[in-house]
Amino acid sequence: MAWPINVRILYVVFGAYTLLDFPYEVFDNVAPLLVLLVGSSFVFILLYWADAYERESIEILVYFLLWGALVSTTVTSITYSIFEDTTNNLFIAATIEEVSKLIFFIFLLRNKIISWWTDGLVAGGLIGLGFTVNEDLYYLAIYDNSVEFAFQRTLYSIFAHSFFTGIAGALIAYLWISHRKSLIFIPILIASVTHFIWNYSAFNYFENFYSLHLIIPPLMMLFLALFLRANEKKILERTVRKNVNKLKWDKELYTNLKLRKEFRNNLTNPLDKRQFDEKFHKEIHKLLFREWKKK
Repeated sequence: MAWPINVRILYVVFGAYTLLDFPYEVFDNVAPLLVLLVGSSFVFILLYWADAYERESIEILVYFLLWGALVSTTVTSITYSIFEDTTNNLFIAATIEEVSKLIFFIFLLRNKIISWWTDGLVAGGLIGLGFTVNEDLYYLAIYDNSVEFAFQRTLYSIFAHSFFTGIAGALIAYLWISHRKSLIFIPILIASVTHFIWNYSAFNYFENFYSLHLIIPPLMMLFLALFLRANEKKILERTVRKNVNKLKWDKELYTNLKLRKEFRNNLTNPLDKRQFDEKFHKEIHKLLFREWKKK
């Protein structure tokens, strides 16, 4: 899709602010960056896999990441600099971060970029991932630019931030789809509370904190990815059966990923493949939106 000019300007402005304030000395040591890259790639691949049946384009996925890395981190930084006392209140600090990430969903939902709650998980997870990667780069530059510290941040931060915002994104999309928009504050509150608990436990060095946060966020992300991938397939199968006479392609292509891949590979022209991807995505988008209206 063509993103509105005001959204593009917003990205440019906040991107320029980030680049001007960025600690470039972090690039002096490559090894910690590679550790962050491996951990971030794992989260990205998991989210990419979860949305197998109606996957957004790489351009849109990059926009999700950049909202967290550029816009959300900048909004949070400016807010902290204006209201310095907020950093002393862990719950307010967590709420500011989560709201700055999740406010993007107003645009995503109103412009129908999100068509199912799997998209909400992916959007929220990638926004959280972009945020934490930017934050971790700053921490490496300020505190300890070592492989050990990067490994620690990868284990306890990357999955956590993606989990906080990812689960909230999935729930926001679900409430929007089921026409319960008045309850959207609940997922934001859930993300803020879980983020606060994580911060409070870390700052107070709670016993078993690291083992719990090493296990819970990755397992929850994996569970959500598995559940929502299966749920999206189930909904598509049902919707395809109901609209079989209106389909542009064979009904098996919509839910059989292997068959879809084979069909795409038989298209020898790269332009034909790109057009197929775009048209097929729009077709599934329409099918899922028909389910929205019936709820």
